[in-house]
Amino acid sequence: MSDEEDDKPKGAWNGEACDYHVYLMKVTPCDQFKMYWAEPFIGQLRQIVEVVPAGADEDEEDQVFYLDNEDGSGLAKLYSGGLIATAHRNIIKPEYEKHVDEEHWNRELDLEKKEAIQKESDDYWREKDPETFAKVEEMKKHVASQTLEIKQ
Repeated sequence: MSDEEDDKPKGAWNGEACDYHVYLMKVTPCDQFKMYWAEPFIGQLRQIVEVVPAGADEDEEDQVFYLDNEDGSGLAKLYSGGLIATAHRNIIKPEYEKHVDEEHWNRELDLEKKEAIQKESDDYWREKDPETFAKVEEMKKHVASQTLEIKQ
């Protein structure tokens, strides 16, 4: 392990220490989900955090996670303990392009960029599959209303 690796901030996934690397990777098609959030970004290079949870085998692709970090949300997830309260966006089987030096990591969560990414994905799906998009939006509203009832 290099000195750079020793000095990088510690990350956690589900509250346990994890290893991670930041890469520039290409978004690839995914048929695993009907409405893959990243479909409008297929072919684009994005900053992605590769997460290797404690005890995981880095060579087993089902044990490694890839988090979009264009807006800093991938690193924010790891720096806050990797718990469910911090949102993230998975990238499924991205193609490696190159390692990103630490001084170029998106470390700060950029809320404007996060909203812009969500809007681009929503606009894409609203146009491509309006019926399913409307159902998903309705489910989100229902979940949000249930959450508000629980808090009150």
